[in-house]
Amino acid sequence: MSYFSPCIPLKDASGWSKRPGNVTSPYLLCHEPNLLSVRWDPPFPGLVYVLEYSDTSDSWQPIQTTRFTTVTLVDLTPETRYQIRITGMASDGQIGEPALSECVSTLPANVVPDTVEDIYVQHIKVKENKVTVNITWVPALDQACFYEVAAFPDNIPDYNIEEVEPQRLFTVLMDMQFNNEYNVTIRSQRRDKTLSSQPAWILYNVPTCLELHNYNISVCAPPEPVNITVRETWSPMSEPNVILYDVSVTWALPILPTDQQQINLEEIKYILTFQRKIPVAEEEKHIKTLTVPGNMSSAVFYGVDVGMVYMVSIVAQSRGGESEAINKFRQIEAFNNTQEEGAKLSFTFLHEEFNPSGTVLLLISSSYLDLASTPINKVSKWSTVKIVMIIMIPMLVLGGLTVLIVLAYNRFEKARRNKKRSNYFKDLDSSDGRSKERGVTPSPLVKDEWETCLSQLIMGDVLGEGAFGVVCKGLLQDKSREDRWHEVAVKMLKDHPLEEDVQSFQEEIKMMKSVGRHPNIVSIIGCCTQVGKMRLIVEYCSLGDLKKYLRNVWDNIVSAPYPAEVCLANASTNDPLQQVKYAELVHSD
Repeated sequence: MSYFSPCIPLKDASGWSKRPGNVTSPYLLCHEPNLLSVRWDPPFPGLVYVLEYSDTSDSWQPIQTTRFTTVTLVDLTPETRYQIRITGMASDGQIGEPALSECVSTLPANVVPDTVEDIYVQHIKVKENKVTVNITWVPALDQACFYEVAAFPDNIPDYNIEEVEPQRLFTVLMDMQFNNEYNVTIRSQRRDKTLSSQPAWILYNVPTCLELHNYNISVCAPPEPVNITVRETWSPMSEPNVILYDVSVTWALPILPTDQQQINLEEIKYILTFQRKIPVAEEEKHIKTLTVPGNMSSAVFYGVDVGMVYMVSIVAQSRGGESEAINKFRQIEAFNNTQEEGAKLSFTFLHEEFNPSGTVLLLISSSYLDLASTPINKVSKWSTVKIVMIIMIPMLVLGGLTVLIVLAYNRFEKARRNKKRSNYFKDLDSSDGRSKERGVTPSPLVKDEWETCLSQLIMGDVLGEGAFGVVCKGLLQDKSREDRWHEVAVKMLKDHPLEEDVQSFQEEIKMMKSVGRHPNIVSIIGCCTQVGKMRLIVEYCSLGDLKKYLRNVWDNIVSAPYPAEVCLANASTNDPLQQVKYAELVHSD
């Protein structure tokens, strides 16, 4: 849509004899559905401007009189063309020639603002630990009037949001902290905030104070120490009942970019603090401080009691301020646990890490050694491998004992079961011998149409076995034709079954009889209920177990040239569970 168009000439104010200078034609700054903002350039300062507007009719409507060079017209009609006329007046009463704008149009009522195109950030002022930046942007083609500008820092919970109105279009000032990354986002929006554009954003890295002041440490704090290392060695100042250490600290001197002049190290000093991790009430007794000049990169705390965990803190200081403290936590490999001769030394394993927040380190494990005849300075040099072995040996012994206990328990259970079975055979020898199943004469099953003579059955290979039974492949002679044999599966009890096994097998035969035959169920063909020779004869599944069969069927469906839905639609819809339901059984798998 074009927001500018030629206008029909209107009546001009002609015939004025005194003209202080002509005002340039007003131009559009921004517009909304019911708002227009225009600006013009004055010929010289001190003029008062008379503003009029017209909706392209033959009449001009007065707006206001102002000394500013920007005016905003409100309460306009959406998607309507307007023209602005401005007349300059000098303080002595002279009147200039009126300046006319092109015809500019308000926006339609429900148009979503366009996204801002380009964003620019420039720092303009430094104060204390902040820098004021100027954020500018290029408006989109629709030239919206209202914007929301936000700056989100990377590691600071607070953020800045500014709302920009037509009086200060396309620029905003914000305070940002040194050495932080800010996500600057800008979105254009309607005056009532009902519609807004997609956000446009950039990342802006605020320079450090040193970078902004050409590394002047008289104005800014010096750089933080880097590459800090802390080591402890046994101190000859140790006493018979107290182990002391010399703690040495090293760090790297600051390195500047090649295009910067070197820092005067004489203006820097390093303050080092040693602190042992002990109860708060005794901290003051174990805090030591060293101050070294800036041209040094090492220091030593002599003869200190480090305890189990200690911390070394280092700060760089100059007239411009102090750098952030860098804390280094360390643990000593061995420390004196008693004051008696032949003391026991406690070895403690901790993670060593850079921890600027002062978080207490996690104690992982500890063990004790009797070192009555071992010099203390040698104990501190034990390798980590030896210490790990000291911890692992008890764990391995404990694991071995656990395995032995489990094996002994299993052996005891096996002996108990063998004894129970031996007692069973003794009972069997004293019985009438009519039943091989646990010496018990179970309740005989009722013979019916399922009863099959074993002479009609030929046993084959074993197909599998369960908790109390064995399944074999077999051939069953057809009752109607003696020359025809059918492949069947025959389930029987194992040798010397328990009483409960016999009862369970009888219950299974009864259940199979009650279910009967169904095309989708492995059904009973016959059975033998003779005591000592019980058999359950069922259909033989030549395609293997159900799991393997279903996997093969699925593979065929996936590799078929026609859709799987066709294969599934052709599958049998008979529900074998209905047969189980009619037999008044519960399917619990």
